Amino acid sequence: MDVSQPTDPPIAYLTKNGTVIITNISLAEGELQITDFIARDCYSASALRTRRNSPVLRLPSPYTICDTKNNFIAVGCDTHAIFKGFRGTEQSITGCMSVCNSQESVDQNSCSGVGCCQTNIPSGLHNRTVTLDSYSNHSGIWDFNPCSFAFIVEETLFKFSGNTSFQQLNSTTRLPMVLNWAIGDEPDPCDVAEKRQDLNIDECKDPNLCNHGECKNFAGSYSCLCSKGYKIDSMNDKSCIKENPKNKSKMTLLLIISLSVSIGLLVLFVGISWICLGIKRRQYTKLKEKYFKENGGLLLLQQLASHAGTVDTTKIFSTEELEKATNSYHESRILGEGGYGTVYKGILPDDKVVAIKKSKGGAPTQSDQFVNEVIVLSQINHRNVVKLLGCCLETEVPLLVYEFITHGTLYEHIHYKRSSLSFELRMKIAVETAEALAYLHSSTSNPIIHRDVKAENILLDDAYTAKVSDFGASRLVPSGQTEIQTLVLGTFGYLDPEYLQSNQVTLNICNRTN
Repeated sequence: MDVSQPTDPPIAYLTKNGTVIITNISLAEGELQITDFIARDCYSASALRTRRNSPVLRLPSPYTICDTKNNFIAVGCDTHAIFKGFRGTEQSITGCMSVCNSQESVDQNSCSGVGCCQTNIPSGLHNRTVTLDSYSNHSGIWDFNPCSFAFIVEETLFKFSGNTSFQQLNSTTRLPMVLNWAIGDEPDPCDVAEKRQDLNIDECKDPNLCNHGECKNFAGSYSCLCSKGYKIDSMNDKSCIKENPKNKSKMTLLLIISLSVSIGLLVLFVGISWICLGIKRRQYTKLKEKYFKENGGLLLLQQLASHAGTVDTTKIFSTEELEKATNSYHESRILGEGGYGTVYKGILPDDKVVAIKKSKGGAPTQSDQFVNEVIVLSQINHRNVVKLLGCCLETEVPLLVYEFITHGTLYEHIHYKRSSLSFELRMKIAVETAEALAYLHSSTSNPIIHRDVKAENILLDDAYTAKVSDFGASRLVPSGQTEIQTLVLGTFGYLDPEYLQSNQVTLNICNRTN
């Protein structure tokens, strides 16, 4: 202690030429009361820092900061405070944050994190440093809280009171705190020294302890193991009191009821979920049956049954198979769009690549055209006609599954310069297309009229072999007839004028147009 500085009245400092002022000494408690600087962090109305300090306290032996009578407190509405201290070479770090958006939101009577926050202090610290910072430089709250404050204070000498504390701390530089002191060179704080085995006292030697239980001694304290029919007193954890059987039975009953209700609710939830799942499955199954009928499924089965050679080669796919094959019809799988639908690239479970055509909905004759295309393609077996692998009728719009032709359409190669086609190769494609149409007109049991032959409907494989596709507008010519009456379908610019005017299509018209 140093009182040599010339002041009136004299002031006691903790160390010579120091700044820590001693205000009280307790020999009985082994404590000193001192005053020390508070940390502050202040800003201007334009959110520029105007003042900041981070006070450091270093205590000589045998002094330590009291952890039982002090608290670390931070005050402000845009504040986070860090407390660092050392016990020998061991560092301890703690802190808290306080945030509020308006003067009205500040908790006026408690230090709970809105305008003020607090935390306990580790024991046995010989020094400490307090650091303050801000999240947004007090912008938005500067008019009532331009500064943040942080300090260690004796817990009974500071009570946060909202805006009053803001104003008082603006003019405060020091606050009181308590230090522990001990005579001797022992480096351990008191609470650690008390637990050392050489200083341990066996409290269980007192026969009045744990009257209704067994006393268990351990370093620095003891505990009671209560006898049957007794329990630990909630007001004193080192005392046994008699249990009330009624309370125990009530607690047991309450636990049973709570457990029963919880299990019942769980069973009810699982049951309802299972029922809802079953209903949705039945509805989904009925919806697929409805689409199968609307998409001409019954007519398709009748037609396929009447053509014995096609039933075994045409597969009926499920919706789940095709959704998985096209990654749920992802837009990245689209190969192209035509007058009768969209074509997707699909990969089957056996890694076979296919083209899946989804017909467009809305037109009343669409189902008939779809069934027509299946019937037509199911009768064709020619190297220059795209091969039908199967179909699916369980969706809102019907689906066809073709072999995958890798090299795109003739239209893309001619108009978009996808690749250069020599004259010989163009002649080869024209001849193969003509052979395919001749086969359709003359070599099938019933002549097939395509009605929409154009460059977009001629596909090319890797060897530039022509494949005639898109039979959505095709018609079968009944045996013995050379012409049929029909609606005009096809692409303008490719239609024969006679067919366009008469609505009658004949093999002669088709041959001339093609």
